[in-house]
Amino acid sequence: LWLTPDGSVLLVASRISGTVVAIDTAKNVGLGYAPVGREPHLATVRPGGLEAWVAVRGESHIDVLQLNRERLFKTGLRPTDRMKTIATIDTVRGPSMVSFTSDGRFAFVAAGKQNRVDKIDTKTRKIVARQTVPAAFTPFGLVTPDDRELYLVHKGAGTLSILQTKNLSFIVEGMPIGPRANHVFFLGKLAYITIWRASSKPGEPRS
Repeated sequence: LWLTPDGSVLLVASRISGTVVAIDTAKNVGLGYAPVGREPHLATVRPGGLEAWVAVRGESHIDVLQLNRERLFKTGLRPTDRMKTIATIDTVRGPSMVSFTSDGRFAFVAAGKQNRVDKIDTKTRKIVARQTVPAAFTPFGLVTPDDRELYLVHKGAGTLSILQTKNLSFIVEGMPIGPRANHVFFLGKLAYITIWRASSKPGEPRS
């Protein structure tokens, strides 16, 4: 799930149907949907709110959807005509998430099926840097609020890597976090990472 900057539209990546669905958050109704490549994992809205970059985990590319508010909310328009695919960008195998710098100039692509991360210039839509990471299953990556670092969570390995956004050099490589570490988010000077606790007593919920 991902919201537009104004919170008016929620984008839902539907892996089974191979679509991205737009939902009007004020009315809780569907606006439309766009067919994308096989097994979309997440549609991240680029800062500015004019595009959504869809990490298509069953492929080796990113689909870029146009987000035009007038078109999204236009009465009588077909659901499949509300978001148009305006670009397809070849990238790492099994892209799982796109994260942007705050100005939207650069995109970083984490992968679920290859131990590589790509840095893309969003103006030219070309890869400008790439880095090999410790694990192939890296479904989640997020740029820090100051745009200086990229946090990559290697879920299968239960580890975290931190890279410099300017050149993708390592600050931290494969630091142990915990079983099935998954999502990361920033609050102040802290980074919070969700962890699945592998051991539990019978009847005790797992976190």
